[in-house]
Amino acid sequence: MKRALIVLHGNKTDTSRIIDVYSSETLLICADGGAEYAREHNLTPDLVVGDMDSISLATMSWLEQQKVKILKYPRDKDNTDSELAIEQAIEMGSTELTIFGLLGDRVDHMSANMMHLSTVAERASLRIIEGNQEIFFVKTSIELKGKKGDEVSLIPLKSECKGISTEGLEYVLTNALLPFGSTRGVSNVMKESKAVVLVKEGVLMVVHRYC
Repeated sequence: MKRALIVLHGNKTDTSRIIDVYSSETLLICADGGAEYAREHNLTPDLVVGDMDSISLATMSWLEQQKVKILKYPRDKDNTDSELAIEQAIEMGSTELTIFGLLGDRVDHMSANMMHLSTVAERASLRIIEGNQEIFFVKTSIELKGKKGDEVSLIPLKSECKGISTEGLEYVLTNALLPFGSTRGVSNVMKESKAVVLVKEGVLMVVHRYC
């Protein structure tokens, strides 16, 4: 399974764990100003994608010195820089995507990115890391590893999710249905160091917050 690490440019984000996730075998793609975070952590991208309207001159100079490939798009385009970066990763054969830099003060961008990712989940496994939180888009099952007291939220995306069953969570679901827009699955709690979530139909966003 080919892995890609995608760095977006959310200005409210926490990329402190990026060094723990990155490896030399991982494809590193930055969406526009996400290259600022890569440079901050001394990581050289394999590719930078976007209209380059949020990269400093210093970082552009650094990218050129490192001979990083840049795909520059016009500012007037039909896709966000984040979507372009994600699609590039998939086109380059990546089937496992880890994303940093999602959170920012542009609610429109963040919401559009989440909706886009709910469709990407049909083609690749996804993990978003934001500080002490990890977000997954689940179509079949996932095993979470953490500790007792960690919070886990289950949020249906696109449409209702059917056949949801859980193990290791305080509030148990057995072959349950969560309608689209339901808050029933928010703020569950891990009873032990491992939890399992199963889904028979739909795309379920699973948010694991380490406490």
